[in-house]
Amino acid sequence: MLSIMGYRGDALTSASDVDPQTVLVVGSSVVDINANQTNPNTYGTGGVTEFEITNPVVALQGSGTADAPNLVIFLNASGRENIAVSYTLRDIDGSADNAVQAVALQYRIGTTGDFINVPAAYIADASTGPDLATAETNVSVTLPAAVNGAAELQVRIITTNAGGSDEWIGIDDIAVSSVAASVGSTLTYTGQLNESKAFDGTISDKVTIKLSGGETFADLGADMLVANQAAITNVPAGLTAVLTRIDSTTAELTLTGSAASHADANDVGNLTVTFANNAFTGGSAAAVTNATKSDLVINFGEPGAASSTQTFTPNSGTSEDSSDASTAIALDANWMVVGDDEANVLRVYSREGGAAVLEWSYDAALSLGGDELDMEAGTRIGDTLYFIGSHSNKSGGGEDNPREHVFAVTVSGSGADTTFTYVDQYAGLETALTTWDSNNDHGLGADYFGLAASSADGIVPESASGFSIEGMTANQAGDALLLALRAPQSSTTSRDKAVIVTVDLANLFTAPTFGAAVELDLDGRSIRSIEKAADGNGYLVLAGPAGAASAEVTQDFRLYRLDNALTTATENDIDL
Repeated sequence: MLSIMGYRGDALTSASDVDPQTVLVVGSSVVDINANQTNPNTYGTGGVTEFEITNPVVALQGSGTADAPNLVIFLNASGRENIAVSYTLRDIDGSADNAVQAVALQYRIGTTGDFINVPAAYIADASTGPDLATAETNVSVTLPAAVNGAAELQVRIITTNAGGSDEWIGIDDIAVSSVAASVGSTLTYTGQLNESKAFDGTISDKVTIKLSGGETFADLGADMLVANQAAITNVPAGLTAVLTRIDSTTAELTLTGSAASHADANDVGNLTVTFANNAFTGGSAAAVTNATKSDLVINFGEPGAASSTQTFTPNSGTSEDSSDASTAIALDANWMVVGDDEANVLRVYSREGGAAVLEWSYDAALSLGGDELDMEAGTRIGDTLYFIGSHSNKSGGGEDNPREHVFAVTVSGSGADTTFTYVDQYAGLETALTTWDSNNDHGLGADYFGLAASSADGIVPESASGFSIEGMTANQAGDALLLALRAPQSSTTSRDKAVIVTVDLANLFTAPTFGAAVELDLDGRSIRSIEKAADGNGYLVLAGPAGAASAEVTQDFRLYRLDNALTTATENDIDL
């Protein structure tokens, strides 16, 4: 508030009993203040007067000269909105005067032009009498939105010369309030609607809708479509849209069911969300940016032909090379995350090929300092991805501690919107395994697998008596990881069976607990990769030599189906 000025209001009207709501011109600028008066019952000079009475107040009274006395409040509303004005009108005139003393509130933006009346603030008669001075009338209004942000704003409290003898009306307890101006409310849509990794027409992802800028979602129940707060159109046959109010500023769009047609050619680029007025507490969808969104995408996938070839390249601008893709985990039918054994990064690729759309480094999280993890395997349980280094020595046999990590991240989103969040890591798995073997915790005899000797400095990893973890997958229950060893094979005397060790997830990153050891006869082969079958029926095992490809086994690589009990491996008749 810059100031309050009193004006006599000369010649603003030409008659008495004029409704002050109609007196909008500025007129005379005669500043008027009759100070230090003590008796409103006897003081008869009209205009603007300060009364030093028991409860001091500035008062207005019309007269033949003071046609429309008024107070003008000068304001700067820059960066403010919801400008509220309140005051109390007090009849302080206890004389025999008995006029009908109307009072109005007006405003104007800037310093020129007429004032604008505020009808809600009009008081037809603020007085009592005769011989009474008891009336107190509270006035409180919020000015129209047009005044929001006005650098120069004038607010005028005005009365007029009444018929008969005017009464003094005090203007007391003047207050002006506001709030910081919002930048406007906006809906922001994040996330993608991608077909699930099973290529079955279902949509596993969601779109999160955030409302910012001060507006909120009206709470008419969680299901905003049932409440007719929004409509969603261009939904493919077989799918049903669900729009859920999560809280006052968040909603989620999901699709249930299975699309009847879900090849690449059936992609949707115009899924449309239209919010209604009753979706917002302010009651106006037009006031919210993106209240209608007409370009949401449903992206279906399509399995490549068995003989097709896809080429994948690193993302543009990366400082990391790409060599051997050692693990790939589907995010959905369209996107996958790939780990490389030569670069400490995870990359997100379209499953149809091309350059990576996102790269995330785990080097700092694992404190690798640029040394190679030698990632060999990864698996997914829910929204958590687990990755493991080879835990092997260097190819020449030298110890290589940076390879001895297993770690986890959570994943959300898909494609270029994928987000990885580091969870935890453990660098003592090799030591825990050798202790498990040395202490005969598996019940097969102390040092049955010879892990301590196989992992010792100077031992070449790529041999049946070396040490290397090359496969890892979640068990079907989702509460443990299966660690598949490329080396060593069992036992220390024969070295002809593949080895799987189960490790519980519960204490994976603190004190791993191992289950029973599994020995498999894969015709002399070790395990080079293992994946949980998506249909819940066992595991797929890629088996090959523990060392480099050679005549060590009759045929180097074969694919096996391993049952859920981890006891029976059946070779698949597939030419690899």
